[in-house]
Amino acid sequence: MDNNSGGNIRATFICLANSRKKSGRCLAGKAIYNGIYSKWIRPISTREHEELKGNEFHIHTGEEARLLDILEVKLLSHQPKLHQQENYLMDVSVPLRKTGTITLEDLKLLADTPATLWGISHSSKNGQNDYVPKEEIDRYPNSLFLIQIQKLQVHISQEWSANWHRNQKGFRAEFDLGGNTYKLKITDPAFEEKFSDKPVGTYEIQETLLTISLGEEWKNSYWKLIAGVMPITYGENWS
Repeated sequence: MDNNSGGNIRATFICLANSRKKSGRCLAGKAIYNGIYSKWIRPISTREHEELKGNEFHIHTGEEARLLDILEVKLLSHQPKLHQQENYLMDVSVPLRKTGTITLEDLKLLADTPATLWGISHSSKNGQNDYVPKEEIDRYPNSLFLIQIQKLQVHISQEWSANWHRNQKGFRAEFDLGGNTYKLKITDPAFEEKFSDKPVGTYEIQETLLTISLGEEWKNSYWKLIAGVMPITYGENWS
């Protein structure tokens, strides 16, 4: 990241999330810092929930930014929150520019190795170890991890949508990390769309990279979300 005068911050980052957030999207990725892709950034807007809308999550050619794209972005200032120190205000008047892509093999080298995903022992009805209570959030200043997983089970079900007031297809994924099991909601729209024709059931991905994000407060809790799914080897059920 190059920090120039006047709050003009130029960053080149690997897109590791272009996920659903309210009525828009949440972009995030690892930016070049000290010569390597090592610094997490989350470009945000000035909206109440900081989501990006319209062309703000598209590249200069008009296409949506995709996972594994290498992007250039203009940032105006660092806007950290208690648990989201990675937030930077984006200059939405300057389109994202794609300069290349990274391979999954190269991306593996950038995976994080956390002991846990923001602690364990708090589970919802449909998840497992899937949220942090409000009173514990000050323990965790970061909100993004890239992890490599062997054996990911994707559960497709019909779930009630409070936004649409009806049942609709929902995606959750279950995996083990550091001896603990997690079952988290998937908010990666490209993954959902690609596999939207799959019937309700459980499917296995043998090896994958996942971007895990700790979202905003909702009902006095902060939810752990799978913001990016980058499969390396699929299981037989996907064929």
